[in-house]
Amino acid sequence: FYDRAEIKDALAYARLANNLRDSSAMLRIINTPPRGIGQTTIEQLQALASQSNLSLWEALEQAVGAGTEAFSNRALKALQDFYSLMGGLAADHERLSLSEFFRAILDHSHYVEVLDAENNPAAESRIENLRELVNAAAEAEERGERLSEFLDHAALVSDADSYDERARVTLMTLHSAKGLEFSVVFLAGMEEG
Repeated sequence: FYDRAEIKDALAYARLANNLRDSSAMLRIINTPPRGIGQTTIEQLQALASQSNLSLWEALEQAVGAGTEAFSNRALKALQDFYSLMGGLAADHERLSLSEFFRAILDHSHYVEVLDAENNPAAESRIENLRELVNAAAEAEERGERLSEFLDHAALVSDADSYDERARVTLMTLHSAKGLEFSVVFLAGMEEG
């Protein structure tokens, strides 16, 4: 379930709202669904981040705040819209319950609207998956989980689900190995103290 693209996208929105410096989450969703931020704009943003030794979010803040000439007016407008969207979601995650927060992600990002406009069975199935994610968030909420715990749980479920027992070598964290049995284990990077 957690390996589906639409679920990964929704979780990336949540991860970025939870930690605005999560560059991998930002790269996944900056133009998902399409909002007019092309690959060239993303590369310019990455170059700005690299040159100034900033996170991708800080580079975005700088670009939006300074209105740098590195970006076209159209690209800058799209970046400003994304910046506003994520700023709003970051504030929402503090004040909304877990399930309400995931509903806000789907509403404010227009993810479901875009899928609905496709008007095909595959898109309908993806919408149902997103609704199920909201249900999973509601269940986690009932267990007393916070957003960071829910995101950790989703990441661990995905890692354990992708574990292949026939693989000759498996590289994983101790956390994702919980509950699994191995005949030989090597712990790399262990230092005394």
